[in-house]
Amino acid sequence: MVSAVLWALGLCLVGAADKKAGDEFDKRVNEVNAVASQPANMNLVLQRISTETGVPVERLKQQHQKHPDVGLGGVFVANLMADETKKSPENFVAQKASGKKWVTIAKEHNVSLDKINDRLERLEKAIKG
Repeated sequence: MVSAVLWALGLCLVGAADKKAGDEFDKRVNEVNAVASQPANMNLVLQRISTETGVPVERLKQQHQKHPDVGLGGVFVANLMADETKKSPENFVAQKASGKKWVTIAKEHNVSLDKINDRLERLEKAIKG
């Protein structure tokens, strides 16, 4: 009985940690979106995302125009996951639009959060100077 309670408590703690990690990651993506939303920064952010992902700027612009709600930060993450899984970025944008957190989507597709975080950190440094 005690072990079952401890096991359930452990699951609650893991769930809370996952939620916090997901919220923090989404916050970082939204910070990229905030920088990109300033007209003077849009081209810089597009260029840096293109450099980091290998996706041409024009394609990134098209994705952003088609899915403005995820912002350029979301376009960045979707393209990273697409590269890792060989699935379309649209697949990941649709999942985000359905209400899932980026961290959950990454875990469900076995995409390394460490790798995404490292690349997000490089992008943040590149656009914030």
